[in-house]
This record gives sequence, C-alpha cells and structure tokens, in this order.
Amino acid sequence: MAMNEILDSIEQLILDSNRVPLTNKRMVDEDDLVRLLDQLRNDFPREIQEATGLMKERQRILDSANKESKEIIDQAKNYANKLINEHAIVKQATEQAEVILERAKKNAADLKADSLNYADDVFQHVIANVSNVLESVTKSHEHIKQKKNS
Repeated sequence: MAMNEILDSIEQLILDSNRVPLTNKRMVDEDDLVRLLDQLRNDFPREIQEATGLMKERQRILDSANKESKEIIDQAKNYANKLINEHAIVKQATEQAEVILERAKKNAADLKADSLNYADDVFQHVIANVSNVLESVTKSHEHIKQKKNS
C-alpha cells in the first residue's frame, strides 16, 4: 500500500471513530491504528532505499562515464604518439588526435550531462513523493488538531 493510501486510511479511521461523549476526543481502534502505522513504517524505509539506490545508480553512471572518457583519451593519446613517431604524417597525426580528443571530451561531457539529468529527474520525483507524504501528514495533523479544539 502506498504511503498516501496508508495516511488516508489513518485519517479515515480517525474520522470514522466514535466520539467520547461530552468531549472532543475520539475512541480509535488501537489494533487498526497500530496496523496502519506498521505499514507506514514498512513503506517509508522502502522509499528511502529507492532514493539511495537511485543515488548509487547515478554514481555508477558517472563512474562509468569517467572511465570511458579516460579510455577514449588514452586511446587518443596513444594514437597521437604513434602518428607523431611516423615522420611523413606528423601534421595529420596531430589533427586527428585533436579530433579524437575533442570527440572524447564531448562524449564524456554528454554522458555526464545525461547522467546528471537522469539523477535530477529521479530526485525531483522523490522530492515530489516525500512532499506529498508530508503534505498529507500535515493535513491529517491539522485535521486532528481541529477536531481536538472543536
């Protein structure tokens, strides 16, 4: 059950509970409330684990992009050195090495930008979910406070 659904169930449990005569208090079924709170406790760590997993995936993508860019740069340097050692094509080797190096830098920058965009999207999704949960909890709390004060 999603966290919002659990919070809605808790709110409904409170609203459906019988009032204590001559007070603003309600009698809530303890077993039902504890069951819903246990579900909430079980789901919240899962949301955090998902966010942690996404952060690890982002780091893996960044590490992979860095490794690939280093390999491409090393290949470009090796290729440039080989061409430089050949007298007849020194100028051509320099130009090709620069092209390869620029391509490697562009590929690395593109991979890094893509991974950062992906991570940003994931964080925005997690923030939205956590914000929704916080908003729901706040509304429930305000509702309970209103019921308590009325």
